[in-house]
Amino acid sequence: MMIVRGAGVAVAVLAALAIAAPPALAATTPPSLSSGAADMRVEGDSAVVELRYVFTAGPGVAGPVETVPFTALRFGPEPISEVHARTLDGRPLHTTVAADDRRTTVHVAPQVPLAAGQELELVLGYRVARAARTSGDELICEVPVLAPQWAPADSTPGVFTANLLLAPGYDYVEGFPSTPARVSRQDGRTLVAFDVSTAPALIRAVSTSGTPAVLTYDRIAQGIIVVLLIGGIAGSYLHLRASTRRDSSAAGRSS
Repeated sequence: MMIVRGAGVAVAVLAALAIAAPPALAATTPPSLSSGAADMRVEGDSAVVELRYVFTAGPGVAGPVETVPFTALRFGPEPISEVHARTLDGRPLHTTVAADDRRTTVHVAPQVPLAAGQELELVLGYRVARAARTSGDELICEVPVLAPQWAPADSTPGVFTANLLLAPGYDYVEGFPSTPARVSRQDGRTLVAFDVSTAPALIRAVSTSGTPAVLTYDRIAQGIIVVLLIGGIAGSYLHLRASTRRDSSAAGRSS
């Protein structure tokens, strides 16, 4: 009898905890990235970056969000530095930065915690030392992007745009993460614009002060894709012809 009563008390306690637990354990959805835009420029062997992000907290966000997490992977010899954040009208935001050999993690505290149904806009800035290096006539620039850890609400082109102003005297050859949306001139320098569906980990541009090489990585990759497509079409055509011949032969024998 004592065991039964003890079990009954345990069940009652567990039931009470289960009733109280759902609010704390309920699945929540983090805010999402609505849009991002980057302005980058090469200064000597460094790159200076300014990012503008817009976030939206959907109805699934539980409680006010007090910090926005960002991560920048380390691609070159130096991590990002001089990290700072501000509002659109220039008011500084509290920022914490932690770096190791592989990445830099940044947390930004908005002036007012982000609640469900609200939108947040902020600006990040930083410098990447030794982001640009020369190889003959070429200048290779690799700029890590301080990307949010929150996914975009809609993965379509235009969610993230980036403008990279190359060093004076250099013309664009190829880059990453995609074919540029446009290549233009600004203040006598080449301006490369990218348009992608999410914040990439890296913006990379190869430029030259001489004559661009005929065979670039992009052109080789495009050539391989074309060859594979032609091979696939030819293989399908030959398979169809062989199947037709077999069907014709079978029909002739049956008659």
